[in-house]
Amino acid sequence: MADKAHAEKLRGRDFLNMIVVKGRVVGIWKRTLERDKVVVDAEPLTTFSKTEKEAITKSVKRYGKFLDLPAEW
Repeated sequence: MADKAHAEKLRGRDFLNMIVVKGRVVGIWKRTLERDKVVVDAEPLTTFSKTEKEAITKSVKRYGKFLDLPAEW
């Protein structure tokens, strides 16, 4: 699922906060709920491509809709 170089960073992590592209873990994320929005902090394990950044942006917006809050990253 992830490159061996990132195994230590992922050890003990919950699968729910991993960014997966084409079956590979390429980053991790956490959220911060603020009074009027949710902020998603994405930590890449690799450099995100333009297409990956666009996909993450769409996912973050969908997550915000789920929480009924504006979302940003």
